[in-house]
Amino acid sequence: MWEARAIWLLRIAIVASAGVFVAQGELILAACCVVSLAAAIVPTHIVSAARLSTWIDLELVVLWLLATHVVLGIALDLYSRVPWFDKILHLEASGVVGLVVFVSVDAVIDQRVKGRWLLDGVLIVIGTTGVGAMWEIAEFTADHAFHWWTQGSPQLDPLPDTMWDLVCDGVGATLAALAGPTVVALRRRRAAAIVDRAGL
Repeated sequence: MWEARAIWLLRIAIVASAGVFVAQGELILAACCVVSLAAAIVPTHIVSAARLSTWIDLELVVLWLLATHVVLGIALDLYSRVPWFDKILHLEASGVVGLVVFVSVDAVIDQRVKGRWLLDGVLIVIGTTGVGAMWEIAEFTADHAFHWWTQGSPQLDPLPDTMWDLVCDGVGATLAALAGPTVVALRRRRAAAIVDRAGL
């Protein structure tokens, strides 16, 4: 199962990054890696007895987002080395989070509700952009508490950088809202195929 292999590779990459941060004396970043990794893993093990594959998918998503930020962005310093890497991650992360939210909301909304996908889309754009705003608040807080420099980039001052981050969040969420119905349909076909193979 490729998802399980991908999860273990991402776990190893994050643990290795934590080790690099410890060697560099960046203990706060190392602790953030450990806490985030635990937050991604624990839900999967809690519900493993129930065999809820949705949680495995969720762990894969969380680990991917964590790895792109911690491993690529910080450990490999692509935030500084690659122009607009931060914006690419905001676009990618908001799109991935938006799809997860779309699938989750669609599962709880009555299938007979007319225009439910439009409702899903509106909730995704609002919710995902809101998560992006919370991330910017977290960066602002970290900058002042730990004297980091997470806001701003080699190309932009802090305020324009923050606004473009939010624009990318909104664009990614919109793309997720547009792709959501197709993703939901593919997941249902996959679930039906699994049930057919199992003879249920």
